[in-house]
Amino acid sequence: MICNSFAQLPLVSNQNIDFSTAVFTIASGNWSNPAIWSSGTVPAAATDVVISNNHTVYIDIQGSSSGVAVDLCRNLRINQSAILRMGHNTAGFEKDLRINGSILCNGTFSAGRVQPGATGDGSLYSFNSRIFLNLSTDTTYISGSGFFNPRTLSISSSVANRNLVIDLYNMYINENFVIRSTNLVNVTITKYAYVRVKGTLGISGSTYQFSPSNTRGNLTIQGIVVTEDISLFTRNTNVGQNSSIII
Repeated sequence: MICNSFAQLPLVSNQNIDFSTAVFTIASGNWSNPAIWSSGTVPAAATDVVISNNHTVYIDIQGSSSGVAVDLCRNLRINQSAILRMGHNTAGFEKDLRINGSILCNGTFSAGRVQPGATGDGSLYSFNSRIFLNLSTDTTYISGSGFFNPRTLSISSSVANRNLVIDLYNMYINENFVIRSTNLVNVTITKYAYVRVKGTLGISGSTYQFSPSNTRGNLTIQGIVVTEDISLFTRNTNVGQNSSIII
């Protein structure tokens, strides 16, 4: 007899994100639809959000023009059987989403498929979204036992010496994973994490030409990271403002 069992591993981080006042989904649908949210209103930049089990939500909001980031929420949790889709089909358009807190992904957060039905055939979205993670507390997490697949992940903070802990089991980044913060950010990829970066892993941006001259970041890798390229450059020449990668 052959038995197949599909079970998610338990969380291994020490994250303790408070979702007690979070807005949660009560139905599947588009993010911009107030009727799918427990509060009856669309989440804002400071709203904690939970995508409930068995719900599929499509992020249909975007910036007013290409490359303009729109605030999605503060802390975000995707439950085990929940799906959050962020893809789009507009060629040449940069769909940028800002999250102002932690991501706890036990389900699926990816480009996804067009919702089957009257206006969708279930095909994969042609393009993915870029995620901009703003570290709004002393320690922020990308955690969970699900699947997180952004086009690009960009890390920043408005306050120095903030920390990002990544212990998500399966993170796949289509392009670049970069620290682009003018205030010092410390990123730790723990021993339980797996991160696949199809583009560049950089602590001060992905390319020298477009990187800020005062970016600062420290990256500690304890887990598994697979990448096509690692950028070790920095344009920051200020004394005492070094960046580092520790493996």
